Parts: sequence; C-alpha cells; structure tokens
Amino acid sequence: MRRLPILAAVCMLALSAAARAQVDKYNDSETAPTKRDAAEMARVRPLIEAEKLRPRIAGTWKVDHFAPVLMTANGKLPPMNAAARRLYDKRIAARKAGKSDDPIEACLPAGTPRTLFMDAPFIIAQTPAKITFFHQYQHIVRHVFLDGKLKTADLDPSWLGTSAGRWEGDTLVIETGGFNGKLWLDQAGLPQSEQMMITERIRLVDPNSLEDVITIDDKGAYTAPWTTSMRFTRLPDDTLIADDVCTERHLDFPLKEYGPPQGTPPG
Repeated sequence: MRRLPILAAVCMLALSAAARAQVDKYNDSETAPTKRDAAEMARVRPLIEAEKLRPRIAGTWKVDHFAPVLMTANGKLPPMNAAARRLYDKRIAARKAGKSDDPIEACLPAGTPRTLFMDAPFIIAQTPAKITFFHQYQHIVRHVFLDGKLKTADLDPSWLGTSAGRWEGDTLVIETGGFNGKLWLDQAGLPQSEQMMITERIRLVDPNSLEDVITIDDKGAYTAPWTTSMRFTRLPDDTLIADDVCTERHLDFPLKEYGPPQGTPPG
C-alpha cells in the first residue's frame, strides 16, 4: 500500500522535470531571436553611422539633355575596333534610310548606362546597404548593392548587367558587368560586347545637380577604355513617375482598342 504514494511522488517529479524542460525550451526560443537581432544590429550599426556622413543623392532626377549620340570626354567618337566600326556604320546607314534595328524599338531594355540618358525622370532610393534606381522609362529597376568591388565570376548575361557599389569619400563608385552583348549604347548605334565593364563615379556637384562620369572598358568592341559624362537635375519630390507602356509606342496591335489614340505623337 505504501508504494502508491511513492509512485505518485515519482510521477510528480517526472512531470515537474518535463514542465521545467518545456519552460527552458520556450525561454531559449525567445532568447534566440533576441540574440540574432542584437548581432545583426551590431553588424549594421557601422553602416548606419557611416551613412549619416554621406551625401544624400536620394531623390528624383532627370538628365540635363537627351543624348542621341555618345561622345568621349574630349568630344570624339569612342575608339572602336574594325568590326565594331563596320557595325556602327551599318547602323548609321540604316537609320538614314529610315530603318533601324535599335532594340528599344522592339521594346527591349535600353540597358546600362543608356537608361540613365533617356528623357524621363528616375528615382534614386538610398540606404546604407543598397542604392536603387527606379526609372519611369520602361519601369526599369536597377539594384546596386554596396558590398564593394564587383565579383565578375559567373555573372549571368543580361541587359542591365550586375552592379556593385561602394563609397569613396563623397563619390559613389559603381562597377557593372555581365552584359549580354546586345545593347546599343546610344541611338546612333554604338555597339557593345559581352566583355563590357562599366565604372561610374557619381557625385553631387551641388544640392540640385548630379554628375555621373562613366568609363567603358570593352575589349570586344573598343581599342581602349573611354570616358563620357552626364549631368542630372533634381526634380521636385512630388514629381509624378508616370505610366510608360513601350508597346503603345512601337508595336502594331491587332486589337486596336489596346493601341494608342489616333494622332498620338511617337514617344
């Protein structure tokens, strides 16, 4: 008869231990996120503090003037190799004849850096770890992670390329590579190859003016690296980023109700 109280006591102790284990497990699960949050805050705090000292390039911008033809900093055509020059001359002749194979005429992306030069506003969003360009033109979005120099291994070819950035004093340096080789760098038809690498140096000239000095290094199309530059003007913060539907400008529609109104000027 005395075994029953002993057994009951053992059961109570076992239940108490199990309950304590559950409480400890719960406390551990609550503590783990707190520790992770603290570790993450410790990691990003230097980035946040450094960001306070950087120029604010965030805002809405637009190129000072549309540039149909890109020239080098000394006002000359870039130094094309023989194959690139033949292709360029062919494109110039086709445009003069009223024909053009410009990819943007088929609603393909304008790519980097040409999207910046289009006559349309864009927004720069600035954070400690990333700069993002939101373009009205074709609603293109370009991501620039501020993680240092571009790692060129195994980049997937694309129209925009892959960008990596870093701050050097008051200048944002962006390196971009991983292109598909199909871009026209301007309306005239400057070519590129898949080897193209771009380095941009972006800085505030004054609170309402932004300068982008662009160096293009493309051994597949040019005999030497070359540099051009563009300036952008800050627009009011309430500037509307409007709809931009490329197909309304460039394609014939079998269903006319989806096409542009009659008499709409070309974009």
